[in-house]
Amino acid sequence: MTNAPISRVYSFGEYDEIESTSELRHEFVDGIVRAMAGGTARHNELALALGASLRTPARAAGCRAHVEGRRLDIGGTAEAPTRRYYPDVMVVCSDDHDSLSDRTPCFVAEVLSDSTATIDQVEKFTAYTNIPSVLAYAVVSQSEHRVVVHRRVSSGFRAESYTAGQEFTLDCPPVTIAVDELYLGL
Repeated sequence: MTNAPISRVYSFGEYDEIESTSELRHEFVDGIVRAMAGGTARHNELALALGASLRTPARAAGCRAHVEGRRLDIGGTAEAPTRRYYPDVMVVCSDDHDSLSDRTPCFVAEVLSDSTATIDQVEKFTAYTNIPSVLAYAVVSQSEHRVVVHRRVSSGFRAESYTAGQEFTLDCPPVTIAVDELYLGL
């Protein structure tokens, strides 16, 4: 019988020090530090295509679209959040464009990977949809032409699934995106 490895719990300060000196990016989840693996070319292309579809409408609405490298802090305080993620895509409408992290996105998206699908669909769904400013959370499939948009409604969030030949609309930023456009050339 083997012993399961014991994860160390880090303070946010310890995590921040690791992050500032590492060549890898890490997520911080309630004291657990997780190294982020590199994505496939398909993963990157899908995130880039979604971000490109959002860029002009976001700017027109006074917002900014970010792809992959932007940090999202959740909970705790601005100096010590309880969670820090690097969403694949997010739209933020705050005026603070010089900060290193955001706390109030209106839209967040993750491109599913086999290794992170459960985290994206359970843990991150819960974390992102508990942010009051988030109006929609999208999950983009790599294996099929499918985008699931979790849209804020009066009673919480409602999942809407869109496939090849369909399009979906977002309120923030105001835009309609054809699913097939995201998968062009893939």
